[in-house]
Amino acid sequence: MGKLLVIGNIFNVEREGIDFPCYKNNPKLNIIDWILLLIICSLSYFKPLDLPIPLIVCFLSLVVALIITRLDTSLFIKKLLPEDIPLIIVMSILSIVFSELLCWILVSMGLMSDEIGLYSSGVLVDIINLVVYLFGEELFKFCIFIFGLALIYKLTRNRKASIVFATFLTMVLFGTSHYYPCSEHLILFIIIKGFGSIFDVLTYIKTKNIFVSYLTHFIFDLYYFILFWMNII
Repeated sequence: MGKLLVIGNIFNVEREGIDFPCYKNNPKLNIIDWILLLIICSLSYFKPLDLPIPLIVCFLSLVVALIITRLDTSLFIKKLLPEDIPLIIVMSILSIVFSELLCWILVSMGLMSDEIGLYSSGVLVDIINLVVYLFGEELFKFCIFIFGLALIYKLTRNRKASIVFATFLTMVLFGTSHYYPCSEHLILFIIIKGFGSIFDVLTYIKTKNIFVSYLTHFIFDLYYFILFWMNII
């Protein structure tokens, strides 16, 4: 019975007693906040140094997250709870399986030559990417999500519709941010990188904690990092 309760808790979409910040005037977004969030969303096309999401975007995402939450980091980073561990494991596995399935389908259909986005800059740089950039990516997704959530809620007062739109917007812009011109079609990056991040986004929606979604994202990338350095892929 206890195991069934754990599994049921994992697949409940949202955890009771916590809510997303900012969209219900918690705290209230002012005009500067809206402009900053819009800028962050536009940075999905900003790629200096040919990095998917460069350090400057990660840093700006952190700054914007701190500004819109009025320096209250507990609104987006919380302590890890015991029930978060099975959630992270399950979501990481689902993310890997989903990614592999998507790639297999696209390669089988002749729409993709090989897996998108595999590159190496050396062990040290890749480790920094895993530890630092991935956290920045989660901040980046957080800012996009809050923008989409607050925008649609302001227009409709429909929370469910706002969450759906924010999820879709986050996945699309996150996929777009990984796009390299003259490599694969943009739509493939949106499908693989964007829609492939659905489990990270769902993890955030459930916990309202980007540290949990970061760990899910970290395990996913660590899996492919190990395969890459073992020359398996």
